Amino acid sequence: MMAPSARLSSTVTRSWPRSARGVATNLAFLEVLVSHPKFRSCDYTTRFIDETPELFTFPPRRDRATRLLGFIGEVIVNGNPEVAGRPRPERFVDPVLPDVPAADSVGGSRQRLESLGPQAFARWMLEQPQLLVTDTTFRDAHQSLIATRMRSFDMQVIASHYARLLPELFSIECWGGATFDVALRFLKEDPWEHLAELRERIPNILLQMLFRGANGVGYRNYPDNVVRFFVAQAAGAGIDLFRIFDSLNWIENMRVSIDAVLEAGKLCEAAICYTGDLTDPGRHKYDLGYYVGLAKQLEAAGTHILGIKDMAGLCKPDAARRLVSALKQEIGIPIHFHTHDTSGAAAASVLAAAEAGVDAADAAMDPMSGLTSQPNLGSIVEALRHGPRDPGLSTVGLRGIAHYWEGVRRYYAAFEPDIRAGAGHSRRGRTSRRDRRGRRHPGRRRGPGADAGVTPRPFALPVRLSDRSLAQRASTVCL
Repeated sequence: MMAPSARLSSTVTRSWPRSARGVATNLAFLEVLVSHPKFRSCDYTTRFIDETPELFTFPPRRDRATRLLGFIGEVIVNGNPEVAGRPRPERFVDPVLPDVPAADSVGGSRQRLESLGPQAFARWMLEQPQLLVTDTTFRDAHQSLIATRMRSFDMQVIASHYARLLPELFSIECWGGATFDVALRFLKEDPWEHLAELRERIPNILLQMLFRGANGVGYRNYPDNVVRFFVAQAAGAGIDLFRIFDSLNWIENMRVSIDAVLEAGKLCEAAICYTGDLTDPGRHKYDLGYYVGLAKQLEAAGTHILGIKDMAGLCKPDAARRLVSALKQEIGIPIHFHTHDTSGAAAASVLAAAEAGVDAADAAMDPMSGLTSQPNLGSIVEALRHGPRDPGLSTVGLRGIAHYWEGVRRYYAAFEPDIRAGAGHSRRGRTSRRDRRGRRHPGRRRGPGADAGVTPRPFALPVRLSDRSLAQRASTVCL
């Protein structure tokens, strides 16, 4: 490396590679040497190395490039262990992206939130007549159908099309739940980078996340300062709406999260987990009074929106109608209905809730809907088309984006469930296992097992007690 002193610095910068490779014993030394300010400015003598001990202080090497190449080579040669022995896609066809208008994306729900603020935004939700729609395809739909294995790439490619074709969406649920955990453990992705990319591509629609109260996005209770810090970071990274719940409907476990969202100036949606059967006169534990009581506590805690989280798809159409009607009479904040199509009747429950006045509802794009996912978004929109609750979403936009997701889903055949149809008698789970469970534990849904069986409760409370043994040990069992 020969150059006049005035050009040495720029010559070193151009000629020294960003990811240098060489003899392991001197590579770290050379990198420190050529980056030292005195060396770069030619302000050194022949005793430079002797008089500069910091040249021998080497930062730890992360060697990400080598590790990444090693991982790629391992997968190419030996295959990915995550799909070992699983079905392969029948054929690989590139998903087709819809055409988008040449004009820039128009303002949407995010601009409305920024203009009004959370409190006024919640009032707007109550006053406007449409059924507001949340698309869960980016989070709960693929979490429920293909074990949360959808790559960021497949979501980022279509994201900007949402901003152009469906700006009338209320929100896009795209983060939280199991997505944080799976990104790190299985997909080898950075969940924060994923969120940042979606935020950049969808500047006009609310981005929504699922937050497990004191459990955050994990499977244990975290200290209050951790919860507050995480919420603040998520809000700064682009989350507009936080849906907060506790697996046992314990309000105290949600208060820190609620307060953190309010402090961040974002929309807080505190949810009650639905279980039981409001239409069964013989079941008294989870009646209207129970849910109304929870809703009033959450409203008093300061939440902007009340969520009804029917994570097991148990809420029948008549139960949805009764519940929403009762809540509308008792509280003064908007209501957001979330369910799963495990029974095959979830679309009817959404329409019944809309008829009763629910303000917003969750659904999934057609190819990612049904079974343990959310009900069909396109079908719900068309069922309400030209009526007083018409969501106002473009048929062309819905069709084009659904066509893309249809192609994407084919790539995830290895993670498809073995359930082929909904079942009116079951909760979420694989068919053979759920049938055996129902035969072995016919009373399971009558006792504590009838409580909200939502993550992370299954990790903390294995239900292995019969009704008789539970009654005998009632004074020592903590639920």
